Amino acid sequence: MVWNNPTGFSSEFLANHHPILLQETFNRIKAFLLYPPTCACTSLCHCQEKREQVILSLNTDLYNSIEETREHLDLYALRLFLKIPEDSVFRKCHGDAYPLWLIHEGFMKKHKAQHFKSVDQLVWTLLKLGHANSSPIFGLQTSLRRAIEELLGPLPLKKKREESLKTEQICGEKAYIGRFHTYKSVCHFIIAYRILKEELGHETWTEDFFFLQKPEHIERFLQISYALREDFLSLRTNNAKEKFLFSEDLLLPLPSWINDESIEALSNPLEEAAQVG
Repeated sequence: MVWNNPTGFSSEFLANHHPILLQETFNRIKAFLLYPPTCACTSLCHCQEKREQVILSLNTDLYNSIEETREHLDLYALRLFLKIPEDSVFRKCHGDAYPLWLIHEGFMKKHKAQHFKSVDQLVWTLLKLGHANSSPIFGLQTSLRRAIEELLGPLPLKKKREESLKTEQICGEKAYIGRFHTYKSVCHFIIAYRILKEELGHETWTEDFFFLQKPEHIERFLQISYALREDFLSLRTNNAKEKFLFSEDLLLPLPSWINDESIEALSNPLEEAAQVG
């Protein structure tokens, strides 16, 4: 399951532990960013197993920090909610644990290769194109090829792209397309993080990528992700086989408790999407 649906817990428990519910959801998102559902595995795929290991490692670290500083909470119920195994199970499976340093290293490799930044750049351009070409009849029309041309400039045969471009060139056409298909299912989380960091006045693409601790920041991040996902699902393409660029099945949903009613009035992070340039 994508989310840890809090079944069997009282509404009072969930209300009292809402910050932990947010952090647990955020831990799952980080696992999907490290190992996207649309992976590039060519042989036997272990991504689902790796995601579960990452979630367990992050949740265990969360539980340990809670145990040290918040002893008044119901620790037994928290262990059930965070799915923390008994100590004996941990000892038996110690060799299969996914260490925190390896999670950090995984994000560092993606950061240095500018995976997240390039996906943000391409998908945001797709969104801007869609808003710039919207119509009552055809909706938000966008194109992957047009978006890449916006980023890299037109490429006539046997000629180099123009040196002076409007946007910083992070990678080539093949890399943009490859990363788009790899991170397509989680791209709303990537862009939501960048928007949140800008709202907070912080530099976005730093080494502490995807590090949020304050509950209000995680909640705002989830709100923006929800709004972006709704917008992405409306992007149409002129592809003969696929009318929409994103599908409901592919684009990872938010937890069931994140919905229209739980979203506060956004300061519309999508306003600039109406302007291409």
